Amino acid sequence: MICVSKYELEESIKYGFDKSKLILIYNGVPRKRFYDKKTTGNNINLLFIGRLDYQKGFDILISAMEKNLLMVILN
Repeated sequence: MICVSKYELEESIKYGFDKSKLILIYNGVPRKRFYDKKTTGNNINLLFIGRLDYQKGFDILISAMEKNLLMVILN
């Protein structure tokens, strides 16, 4: 089984999953790929990939959005 965080891995072990059948693969993109990227203008682009549920805090993100924010949502 693939776990996407150390917490998820530890919880899986705690709930009885066979440790030898678990693998930890972090989700995400290496940050260093984007260090040299320059922005133009005052607009902010945001890409959200994930399930739209309360735990993700999506409601907080929407309420905090500014007018110059472009958000693309992939559910």
